Amino acid sequence: MHTLEQLQAALSYDPDTGIFTWIEPHSPRLKVGQIAGCVATVGYRYICVDQNKYLAHRLAILFTTGEWPEHDVDHVNCNRDDNRISNLRNATRTQNMLNRAGPQSNSSLGILGVSPCKNGKFKAQLSADGRHVHISEHETAEQAHAAYMEAKRKYHKH
Repeated sequence: MHTLEQLQAALSYDPDTGIFTWIEPHSPRLKVGQIAGCVATVGYRYICVDQNKYLAHRLAILFTTGEWPEHDVDHVNCNRDDNRISNLRNATRTQNMLNRAGPQSNSSLGILGVSPCKNGKFKAQLSADGRHVHISEHETAEQAHAAYMEAKRKYHKH
């Protein structure tokens, strides 16, 4: 792990754009002023300094506060490569997981918060405060998703 001072000597961070650029590249392939890092398949930007890999959103918190984030860092708009400081917030793992943009990979319908019922209807459901909440049943998956989104605003305050 590098110190903040070592990272600031190598990288510049613009909190308004969320972009890191190289001040002192650590590889002959990199140029001064070039955007640092690359976006992994999961959508997060990683920046390597002397073979140490850092998540850009965690570096953004470090560069603006002077301390590593204690817990997770949540992207408010769900864009994992939008590292503007206004788009980042400290969050617990639970709070971070509430900010899902899409359904879980094992979703049979591919619609967040909706699953089919045996009676042919669709149920809206979510988890809140460690418990499962059945919201309602609907004729269409779209209606159930709308009910889910309304309940999400009520139950998921973060």
